[in-house]
Amino acid sequence: IHNLHLELRRGIARQFSGYDVGIAEVDKVCRARSVQIDGETTSIDDLVEAAAQSLGERVIEQIETYTDPRSVAKVILTGGGSSLLEPVFSPTFKNLVVPSQAGLANALGYLEYGKWVERREAASPHDDETEAAATSEE
Repeated sequence: IHNLHLELRRGIARQFSGYDVGIAEVDKVCRARSVQIDGETTSIDDLVEAAAQSLGERVIEQIETYTDPRSVAKVILTGGGSSLLEPVFSPTFKNLVVPSQAGLANALGYLEYGKWVERREAASPHDDETEAAATSEE
């Protein structure tokens, strides 16, 4: 979502004569799909959609560099920007899945990965300590 926010900030600056939505408020502006400038609230639906389209197309292009999208068994979009990217990805990936709580799914995935790393490290000897001991003996 960081790249989508950057794209959105650039779009807002272009459309509103250099107006700078701070990095701290861009998520709020993106979710509201409006920006307040000089006390006036203006819809930025078109800019949010354009930012999602641009980012989605770049991601798809990178995937196509490595493989034919039809060869991918399943694509799972997780994270807070999933709902914005789903319309961009769905024509290319017929097997697209977006969990109902995509932001939570992302966090749970990182939790599982962290547990896996912890188990792996606990099961193997610490190479760093062995390496340090060998270096100090030389």
